[in-house]
Amino acid sequence: MYHQIEKWNGRFFQDASLWEVGVRLHVGHQGLECPSQSVLIDACKVDEENKDERDQLSAAQHNFGPVPSEYEGPQPPPSIPDPSPTPDPEPTLEVDDQDDLNWQDVPSTSKFTWVPLHTPTPTLDDHDNQFLLIVDSTGLLSLPVVWCSCPNADAADELLLDLELLPASYGNIKTSFTFRCLDDYRLSNLECKTSAYQYYQKLRRLTNPAFPQAVPNRYNEFRRVTRQWRNLKLRKWFGFGHRSGNPGKGSLALFCAACPQPSVNLPTDFKTRYTEYVADLCILRYCQFIPLRTETMRSLVADGNFTADHIKQKRLQDDIWLSDGEGMMTAREPYATHIKLAKETKDVGCIYYQFNTLLTLSLERPLRLFGKQFQGHS
Repeated sequence: MYHQIEKWNGRFFQDASLWEVGVRLHVGHQGLECPSQSVLIDACKVDEENKDERDQLSAAQHNFGPVPSEYEGPQPPPSIPDPSPTPDPEPTLEVDDQDDLNWQDVPSTSKFTWVPLHTPTPTLDDHDNQFLLIVDSTGLLSLPVVWCSCPNADAADELLLDLELLPASYGNIKTSFTFRCLDDYRLSNLECKTSAYQYYQKLRRLTNPAFPQAVPNRYNEFRRVTRQWRNLKLRKWFGFGHRSGNPGKGSLALFCAACPQPSVNLPTDFKTRYTEYVADLCILRYCQFIPLRTETMRSLVADGNFTADHIKQKRLQDDIWLSDGEGMMTAREPYATHIKLAKETKDVGCIYYQFNTLLTLSLERPLRLFGKQFQGHS
C-alpha cells in the first residue's frame, strides 16, 4: 500500500498519489470494509468507476496517435546503395552578424500551461472522508479514511494499531506513523547515529526530491512518537505487553551478573564479614601495597572520557515522564531526597598527578585500588 505511482498527463509522467486512483484506508475489521458503512462504500465505488472512465477518455486524447499506414503490412525490401562515391558537400559556416546589436529573443507563439509536479492533497474527499497523513520509511502519503462506525468499535487509536499505525495524537487524529518507519529509525539511530532531524529530512527528500520543503513538517510529532515507541517496545520485551499491571521498580532493567547481589554472588553478611581499607595517596606514591583478602574486593576505574551533561530544559513543566525508576535510572523522589541530604566533597591535590600515578602502577603490576572489599562495578 505504501508505494508511489505515476500517471501520464499528456506531456510527461507525473507523480501521483494513491488516493487519485480511488484507494481508501478502511480502519477497523483488520483493514476490511465496515458493514455499517455499506452505503458510503457503495457510493465511493460508483465514483471510482466514473473516475476511471474519465481517466481513460483523457488518456485517449493524449495518446501518441495511430501507426501511419505506410508502415503497416509487409515492409518493402531495402534499397541497394549506389557504389559510386559521392563528393562530400562543402561545409558552411554560420557567422553571426556583428553589426546587429539590437537582437532579442523571439517570444514563442505556443501557449504554455503550467503543470504541477504533485497534485495538491485536499482536506476531504468527495464524500467528506478526512485525509490521514501516513509517515512511512519510504516517504509520506495521504489517504482518505473510512472509519468503522459499529456500535461496539474500539477507540480510533486502537483501530490504527491493528493496522500497524501509531497515531501522533489521540483526539482528532490527522497523522500516523507506521511500525516499519519507527523500527527503521530506531535501528538507524542505534547503528548509524542518525538523529531524528536527519531521518525526517531524508523522508521529506524521498517524498519530493526536488522540493523537500513542500512536504508537511511533522518533525515535532516524530520526536514525540519515537519516544513512545521506544517505551512500548521496552515494555513488550519485559513481558508487560499481554498482562495487566504496571512495571515496578527496576522491572525494565536487565539483570547484571557482575553487579554485587546479596545472597546471589555476595554473602548476606558482607557488611560485617569483610574489613574496610582506606587507600592513601602516599602509599601509592612509593608503590607500596597493603595485603588484602582477594576473596571479594571492589575495583575503581578512572575514565577520563566519561561525561554526563544535564542540560537545563526550557519548559520543564511540559516534560512527560514515561517511566520513573522502572529502568536503569533512579526514581525522581528518592533522587531528590538524596540530593538534599548528600554533601559534596572536592578532592584536594593535583588530579593529573593522581591519574598518572594510577596509570604507572597499572602498567608495572596488577593494580589493586583500596576500598571496600567486594567485587563489581557501578
